[in-house]
Amino acid sequence: MTDVYSANFANVYPKKDFYAFLQEHTKNYDKAMFEKIEIQKYEESEGFNSTIFKVKAYDNKNNVRHMILKVPCVDKFIEKLQNAGQQIDENDEVNNETFYFHNLECSFYSISSQINDVPLPKILAFKKSIAISSPGGILMEDLSKRTASLKIYDTFNIEKILNLTACLAHLHSSSLLLKPETLKSFNLRNRFFEDCASFNPKFAEKTFKFFPHLRKHYAQFYKIIRSREFAEYSVVGISKELGTPDVLVHGDLFCNNILWKLDKNGCCSNDIGAIIDWQLTHAGSIMEDLTKILIVSASIETRHYAETIVFDKYMEVITDDLNKFEKPIPFTKQQLEKAYRLSFINQVFFLLFGISFFIPENLFHSTSQTIQKKLDELACRAEHAMIDASYILNTEIPKRFQ
Repeated sequence: MTDVYSANFANVYPKKDFYAFLQEHTKNYDKAMFEKIEIQKYEESEGFNSTIFKVKAYDNKNNVRHMILKVPCVDKFIEKLQNAGQQIDENDEVNNETFYFHNLECSFYSISSQINDVPLPKILAFKKSIAISSPGGILMEDLSKRTASLKIYDTFNIEKILNLTACLAHLHSSSLLLKPETLKSFNLRNRFFEDCASFNPKFAEKTFKFFPHLRKHYAQFYKIIRSREFAEYSVVGISKELGTPDVLVHGDLFCNNILWKLDKNGCCSNDIGAIIDWQLTHAGSIMEDLTKILIVSASIETRHYAETIVFDKYMEVITDDLNKFEKPIPFTKQQLEKAYRLSFINQVFFLLFGISFFIPENLFHSTSQTIQKKLDELACRAEHAMIDASYILNTEIPKRFQ
């Protein structure tokens, strides 16, 4: 067989394992489709729990197929944590947690044929992680020529938001048709909630160094942002409180993981190309993903307008979906709105985390007027989100967390 052309790849994923991966996990594997393989590390990747490689596979007629190989790896994530002051010792189980997330994503792709009308990348093969010596991987189509993502300091217009709302309604209607035991198998472990309570305050402090005026809104959140119990409540407790069924939640649905189709000018259109990176998928609250989208990626004006129309849009789409199967809608619009408000504070914490985690520090010192304008707008929407979160904290969040 042809050698894999990447020394650094061999250090992460031995070539003999790569070929075994292809042979054992590629549906209808045909040796002639992989006559020659070239693999190059994707340096522009923004993944923090994985290493991404671009793969070119040549068949026996020299036709080329472009693919992406995603291998779980924690190096960049640990570096980010250490820069924020998080202590990581040799006994830390961050590797095990990363492998667990990778396996969750593999589990999602194993049932993806049951998920209707949600744009997903074509998955060619996947292998679950066993240990560092066998980290697994996901091989998928390369969409980089046809799609692109936006940055955390960019904003979504209302058409993008409505398209994502419809997409989530399709995801949830599909998940309500899954076998209950299948849905329940998607869960986040206690370590995840402990990490939220540990990481979020540290990255919020870093964000306040760049946007110091946000700190004046922070005092009332000092306790709750450090609460493991509140993190768990926000992910799995809201449904129980409202009496609504759990649905399949992406769990990490923000700009980095949404690929938009490119228009004729090479710019992001309003059409979703694919939703990627399902490593935090879990059974949870109906509004977790949509709340994150509105808080992280909508301007103040767009968010406030979206809050008046997205619930009707969601109900319209999920009603149409479930009517085809003669299934009742198991929640009301009022419950959606309540779930949105109860999800709000935790997603504000994600925004405070994300500003300093996902934006390179040198960008805050950029002389570009365009970048500075976008950062100013980001700070403004973070401030207004904190103000709205303050009201929700005092009026709707259970007293035990206040």
